[in-house]
Amino acid sequence: MRKVLLFLSIVALTVGILGNCLALQRYQSLVKPLPESTVLPASNDQTSRSAGSESGVLVALDSRGDYIRDLTCKTIISQSAEAALKIVPNWLKMDLYDMFTRMSSDDQEDYGQLLLSISDPRLIDEVAFTIAHSSRAVLSATDPEVYLVNAQLLYRVDPDISYADIVDYGEPGVDADYYSTIIYTTVASGATVQYELPADIYYWYVVHPK
Repeated sequence: MRKVLLFLSIVALTVGILGNCLALQRYQSLVKPLPESTVLPASNDQTSRSAGSESGVLVALDSRGDYIRDLTCKTIISQSAEAALKIVPNWLKMDLYDMFTRMSSDDQEDYGQLLLSISDPRLIDEVAFTIAHSSRAVLSATDPEVYLVNAQLLYRVDPDISYADIVDYGEPGVDADYYSTIIYTTVASGATVQYELPADIYYWYVVHPK
C-alpha cells in the first residue's frame, strides 16, 4: 500500500512540476532576458533522455526507494536548436527556447539549421524573432526559408526608402543583446526631424510577417 501511495504522489508531483516549469519559462521571458551564463537543457542530457519524451521530470528516490529526494524539470531540444540559441541575442533566448520545446524534433532541426546557416549576421535577430513568435502550426506548415527571405527583403529595400533606415545596435557574436530598429526622417514645422522606432514596434509590425 505504501508503494502505491508513493507512486501516486510521484505522479501528482510530476504533473505539478511540469505546469510550474512552463509557467516559470513564461514569467522569465517577461521580466528579464536570459543571462548569457544560463545553462540550457542540452540535447545529450542524460536526465532529459531518461524521461523518454520531449518533456520529462527526473524523480530521484533515496537508496531504499521510499522517499523522493529530488525533482528536476528538463526539456529536450535538438543539437541544431541548442546551437542556434547560442547565436541569438539574450533578450530572444527564452522565447525562442520556449518555441523550440513546442516543435517536433524535425522542425527543431530545420529551424535550428536555418538560423545557423544565415551568412549575414545582421539577419539573425529578425529571423529568430519571427520563429519565436509564430504559431507552431504555421511554422510546421511553412518552408523555413520563407523567414530568411522575409528578413533579406527588409535589408534589400532599405536603401530605396529615403525616409527610413534600418539601424543595428551591437554586433552579433560580440554583444549579448544586439538588436535592430528603424530611424524615420520627417519634416515638422519646417525642420527635419529624425524619429527612432521603439525596437518592439519594429519587430512586431515591420519584421513579423503577419
